[in-house]
Amino acid sequence: MTNKYAHKSLNLADVISAGFRIYRDHFKQYFTMARVALLWLIVPVYGWAKFAATVGAIARLAFFEVSERPEPGADAKRYTDKRKWSFLGQSILVLLILIGAFIGLSIAMGIAGFLVSMLLNPENWVSLLLRFLLGVVAFVMFYIGFMWILARLYICDVILAVENPMTATGAISKSWKITQESALKIIGIMIVARLATFPVRIGVS
Repeated sequence: MTNKYAHKSLNLADVISAGFRIYRDHFKQYFTMARVALLWLIVPVYGWAKFAATVGAIARLAFFEVSERPEPGADAKRYTDKRKWSFLGQSILVLLILIGAFIGLSIAMGIAGFLVSMLLNPENWVSLLLRFLLGVVAFVMFYIGFMWILARLYICDVILAVENPMTATGAISKSWKITQESALKIIGIMIVARLATFPVRIGVS
């Protein structure tokens, strides 16, 4: 079965270029939808579901734009709004997975740090330097590990937004499967995207 979410050779430059094109051509539409979605967060549960559905609508619009099959915003919002509870359930599941990953990685780093401290002499400056360097390496490994898991779940909202029928758990499983060979490239995309949108996020805040 062909993968319609990514080419076999995911080109980082092409993905970033497409992202900037969509960002440029539809900034006002997506920005307005995002602001409305944020307002929904004030309303407990139902508002959270509406927020998740609106984020899904943005993902659906962007996906069809990249696929050169543009869809009216009203149609996308109507489609995802019908599945708002699935989007909310998916968001909760992804959050729980990320919390579990954070705790698991923290425990692993803590055990590793404890073992290293038992082996090194704290009164020796060389040992202190080694501790510092190992701490930096551990932090980098922790960050990469967490980002790797995040990358594997990166397109689950897109899958839920464009495939029918599809469940929240099914979208998560499919995202994990599809991204198994592209996680590092997706991490690169996420880092570049955050850097590119940093000025806008500063302005909004």
